[in-house]
Amino acid sequence: MNSKARKCIGYGLLLFIFVMGMAIAAFYDLELSSALAGLSEMDGTLSLDVPPYAAALEIIGEWPAVLICAAALLIAASVLSDNHRKRAGFFYITAGGIAACLLLYGSVQTANSLVDYVPDILWAVLAACCLLLAAAGLIFIRKIPQKIRKRLFLPAVFTLAAALLILLSVSALKMLWGRLRLRELVALGSLDGFTPWYVPNFFSGSHSFPSGHTAHCTLTLMLPSWLPEKNKRARGVLTALLAIFIGVMGISRLAAGAHYLSDVLFGFSIAFVITEWMKHVLRQKQQERSA
Repeated sequence: MNSKARKCIGYGLLLFIFVMGMAIAAFYDLELSSALAGLSEMDGTLSLDVPPYAAALEIIGEWPAVLICAAALLIAASVLSDNHRKRAGFFYITAGGIAACLLLYGSVQTANSLVDYVPDILWAVLAACCLLLAAAGLIFIRKIPQKIRKRLFLPAVFTLAAALLILLSVSALKMLWGRLRLRELVALGSLDGFTPWYVPNFFSGSHSFPSGHTAHCTLTLMLPSWLPEKNKRARGVLTALLAIFIGVMGISRLAAGAHYLSDVLFGFSIAFVITEWMKHVLRQKQQERSA
């Protein structure tokens, strides 16, 4: 069986799992999330018993995409600076600034998950640290041999394109669907506001559907394309490890009371289609260059 046939079978299997999962979720979304998140009621008050692993993964869940995008930006900037030395300063400042903003975003998300209040001076310190980290990252990337950085240029660019498409599509759906999270329902003291995935609430202000954490973690599937094409075994091992990580992240979103099964499946599916599309176009571009 050739690689194309194996890929078609893999796509078919994933499509079957998605359809079956969404069908199951149409009936048991609330029950599954409630069980994993430890939903209980005492004296008419609802509460969740979130497992520690789910709380931990919620804190770090945005970081893989943040770090990948920051690295991709700095790699792309270093190669563009090599090719256009007169505009090197512009590329470095722009990429470094955006990378620092990404790191600051990750830091803000982490801080908000850990504490209720952060003094203004600490935000300033965090911003300064992110700028320093971005500068250090750029210096480190400049130490990588130019030949390797040139090879990484296209994978980095297409990873950034995938990240942007995932962000826009998931954010748009979140705002449009307006689905309430389980923990929001618990905070309201009633599960009456629950809606199945096929019933949108249209701009309610809630953002359960689809899962952003799962979608952003799925961006990591672009990483195997950063490895040399001849390292097929390394690519396969890395893909398997990333698939496990994405699966654990998806389960943790249910256990955190943040999402339902349908949210996770749809978030993964959107990001998977985008990453596979970007990898396909990337391979075509690489073949054109080597021809």
